[in-house]
Amino acid sequence: MKKVIISLVVVLAIGAGILVWLFVLKDKDPKTYTVTFDSKGGSNVESIKVECEKELVLPTNPTKEGYEFVSWIDKNGKSILNGALLTCEDVTLYADWKEEVKTFKVTFDSKGGSEVEPVTVECGKTMTMPTNPTKEGYTFRVWEDQHGTAILDGVLFACEGDVTLYAVWDEE
Repeated sequence: MKKVIISLVVVLAIGAGILVWLFVLKDKDPKTYTVTFDSKGGSNVESIKVECEKELVLPTNPTKEGYEFVSWIDKNGKSILNGALLTCEDVTLYADWKEEVKTFKVTFDSKGGSEVEPVTVECGKTMTMPTNPTKEGYTFRVWEDQHGTAILDGVLFACEGDVTLYAVWDEE
């Protein structure tokens, strides 16, 4: 009988040890999942491993010629930010881009007249001319570019860089 009790105690101890390993010690190694990044034509972003129930630390944003990076999004279009807690499963995040808005600066040389502030114009958009400058003893006639071409309200410039316009005056 004593041997049976000792055998039973040994079996129970081994069983308890197995249960402790299964439910406690086995989970000492943190579970991880892989976050893959699809930059949608932008620069490559390496996948990362993230521990379950830990905040996500996103890598450096990708770059793409002619576009501005907005955020990473999941397959449902939801924006994923630094510090997010994702489900503990492998996931792919996609780059969300918006086309860069290209602009140029139009500077006004009033040729001795009142100051006119520079204007920033979006490429491909028409420009509304500012209020005409004033100059004692003169009447403002028109703005001209460096080639002497009159520039009128609603002009559409080629987007080749900053532009300076020059005031043309008529003596009173």
